Amino acid sequence: MRYLALVCILLAPQDAADKVRALVEKLGSEDIETRDGAQAELTKLGPSALPALRKHLDSAEGEVKARLEAVIPKLERAGKLAPFLAPGPTITLKAKDRPAFEVIAEISKQAQVPVDGAALPAGTLVSLDADRMSFPAAIDEVCRRHGGIMHQWSETRVRLLPAPYRPRRIFSAGSFHFMPDGFLWSLTRGREEWSSFRLYGLLVGPPGRLPQEMKVMFESVIDDNGTDLGVSSGKRDLTLGELEWPRDRKFCRMVNEWTTVAPAPAATKLKTCRGALRLSIILEGRKLLSREVSSTTESFHDGPSLHVSSCVLNGRRLQFHYSVSIPDEEGKPARLVGPTWLALHDKSGRRLEGREQAGPAFAGGGFHATGDATFDLPEGFEPVSIDLMEATDFEEVRIPFDLGEVRLK
Repeated sequence: MRYLALVCILLAPQDAADKVRALVEKLGSEDIETRDGAQAELTKLGPSALPALRKHLDSAEGEVKARLEAVIPKLERAGKLAPFLAPGPTITLKAKDRPAFEVIAEISKQAQVPVDGAALPAGTLVSLDADRMSFPAAIDEVCRRHGGIMHQWSETRVRLLPAPYRPRRIFSAGSFHFMPDGFLWSLTRGREEWSSFRLYGLLVGPPGRLPQEMKVMFESVIDDNGTDLGVSSGKRDLTLGELEWPRDRKFCRMVNEWTTVAPAPAATKLKTCRGALRLSIILEGRKLLSREVSSTTESFHDGPSLHVSSCVLNGRRLQFHYSVSIPDEEGKPARLVGPTWLALHDKSGRRLEGREQAGPAFAGGGFHATGDATFDLPEGFEPVSIDLMEATDFEEVRIPFDLGEVRLK
């Protein structure tokens, strides 16, 4: 039996190469349906077929070469997306009135994230019947079944606290989960233009794989007085200071969206609250602007500029304050559609994204923004330029949500 298993393992790569070879040969068929079908099958093979396809590309000619040149970029892109879109951890556990610390430890182990139940009273018993349940759903189910426990989320851990259970809706797309948490309603009588209405919640995903950008998009929000709070603009602007790059095994981030129209003062509920959480996974970027990294300041000049007013290196941590100015080109619409961010490059061409705290940003004759950025430099990384980057390729994942009727008072 072991010999048979070894033979299967040894033959598998050869079988895959033979399959690629057979499909590549069909790309040269005189029948267009055969060529189209072979191209579609090659795409279905996924990124694992890339080494074999690149070998065939070296000797390919004519239409065969053109079709391979169409397939290979698709598989390369799929390979970049795969780490983000791969299934996340799930929870499988049956527990009936077991000590909370045992159940929490097992959930934490399966989810690969810290779950803290230290605040629960000694002797707390919990129950769970989960079969490949998502991590946030399993946490919520433990709390629901107990009734006197509530979960509290941060970027790097979940805490279970003694408190009355409050139901949480969970909306999912693949390995990403959106949990709306509540509303903030600000109403200034007589100055309605100062009013606002905000939905806030949490995105939970696999550790270290959260997308770089996320935005709640309202599609329909109407109160019981007929007030339409409007829809979110799908327009993209410069997103300096709003992007966050996977690091430190973070698995949770807070997200929110607000409207400038608030519910009517007499409103008691939302009749509808529907939308989607838009996740943007950045795959490739290019430099729009660049300047040398130095401790000296730079004066603004006409045209696009990236101005660093202070630059401090403390050990391997580089901190600086920046300003960006991108004037509109006369007679041309604003070209930048984002996502955009700041990055460092070193002599070997490596790119490093940091942590940003954006300051004021405003439009008027162009785009202008200020902020502070911090970079933790890896060993051997010697920055030579700080660059304004723009995403040239990004994938969007949408998590639709429909809260139905929501009580306001």
